[in-house]
Amino acid sequence: MKVEGRRESSNIRDQRGGVGKKAAAGIGGGGMILAVIIYMLTGQNVAPQLAQTQAQSQKCVGAECQVDTQAADSNTKGHAYQTGEFKNEGELKKFVSVILASTEDVWNQVFKENGLQYHEPSLTLFSQAVDTGCGHADYNAGPFYCSADKSVFIDLNFLADMSKTLGAGGDFAYAYVIAHEVGHHVQNELGYLVKYGSQEQMLRKSGKEEEANFISVQTELQADCFGGVWANREGKKYNSISDADIAKGINAAKAVGDDKLGVKRRENFGHGSAEMRMKWLKRGLTTGDIKQCDTRVYTTLDQLQNI
Repeated sequence: MKVEGRRESSNIRDQRGGVGKKAAAGIGGGGMILAVIIYMLTGQNVAPQLAQTQAQSQKCVGAECQVDTQAADSNTKGHAYQTGEFKNEGELKKFVSVILASTEDVWNQVFKENGLQYHEPSLTLFSQAVDTGCGHADYNAGPFYCSADKSVFIDLNFLADMSKTLGAGGDFAYAYVIAHEVGHHVQNELGYLVKYGSQEQMLRKSGKEEEANFISVQTELQADCFGGVWANREGKKYNSISDADIAKGINAAKAVGDDKLGVKRRENFGHGSAEMRMKWLKRGLTTGDIKQCDTRVYTTLDQLQNI
C-alpha cells in the first residue's frame, strides 16, 4: 500500500509505556458493542467485566473516577514487535497515523456530501493495558472503539502479531482494522451506535440473546462496509491500493468471521460469518457509497450473507 509522503493525523494519542490515570465514564450505550468488538478478535467475553466497571463508575457520577494502574513495559508478556512490512514500531506508528489521516479526509468529504459535519475521532496507542471510558482493556482485547472517549484504541504489537495469530498480515490488513474501528465512530456520529447498542443491551437483559446477537451482526457488518467505503475513496484519490492489497484486506475480514473464531452456532454470531464480512467489505469497496451500507434493511442472517 502506497503511503509515502502523506500527511499524518494530529489526533494520535500515545499512551505507550504504561497506563496512567483516566476518568472512568462508564460503558454507556456503546458498551456492549465494545464487548462484541473485543470478542471479534479474541473470543473473550468481557461483557461482565465491562458491566462491573459501569456499575463502579456510576457510584461517582459527575466526579473524576480515577483508576490506579501499574505501568507496564510493552514486552513484559513477550509481545515483542515483529512484522515484515515495517522495520520498527516508529514506522508502524507513522503508517497508522497516515491511515487515520486518510479516514479523516474521506469521512469529512462523505459527511459534507450529505450535508453533515464530521467530528474526527482520536486514536490512542497503548502498550499492554489501558483504562478507557468504556472500561479496562489489555493487549488481548485487540483494537477497539470506545464511544465514551470517541477514540480508537490500538496496541501496535497486536497489529504486528496479526499475521501470526490470525493469519492476516500485510499493511492493508492493518489499514482495514483501523478503518473498521473508525467505521464504528462513523456509526456513533450518525447516531447508530448508541441507538442500536442500547437496543442490544435491553434485549440481552430480557434474555433475548439471539435477537441481540443479530443487532450486533448488523452493526459489525455496517462497520466493515464503512471500512470498504474508505478504501474505495482512498484508492481513487491516491492510487494507493493494489489488487494484492485488497486481497489482504479481504483475508483479514475473513479471519475474524465468527465461524473462523470458533463460534459454532449461527444464532450465537456477534459479527457475522467470514463470508458475510468479506461481502460487506467488498460492498463498500465496490460502491464507495455510504448509503449501500444500511444493514438494517435485512432481517435475517441469510439475507445479510446473500447480498
